[in-house]
Amino acid sequence: MKAFEFFDDLTSDALFKAYGKTYEELFENAARALFSLICDTSKVPDRYSVAIKLEGENIEGLLYDWLSQLLAESEINALFFSNFRVTINEGNKLDAVAYGSRASPRMGKVQVKAITKYKFSIEKTDDGFSATVSCDI
Repeated sequence: MKAFEFFDDLTSDALFKAYGKTYEELFENAARALFSLICDTSKVPDRYSVAIKLEGENIEGLLYDWLSQLLAESEINALFFSNFRVTINEGNKLDAVAYGSRASPRMGKVQVKAITKYKFSIEKTDDGFSATVSCDI
């Protein structure tokens, strides 16, 4: 199963679809897709970790909040992330850790300003779940 893919139907946004057998894997792969836009994740070592706890009204809202929080943590703390560990508990409660290193121009690619609601969705698939995510760049 592929982790994520990008689509070229937007000009000022980046649209991707992430996949996972579980919600946890879906959230991790969506975060990987997001940061593969922002930086060369293959050059980002796991020197720092940031713990994130969130609660969402529903699973889509939780994914939106998760990706938005990762963007905020990246900007506020000048970090690039490349690895993620996500646990989702009852009541749409997320417990996660993002791993990465200090942001560096040599690793950077595109600045993602925000996650948007355009085409944002989570769907059940034969293999688990898929999420469609649009990023304002």
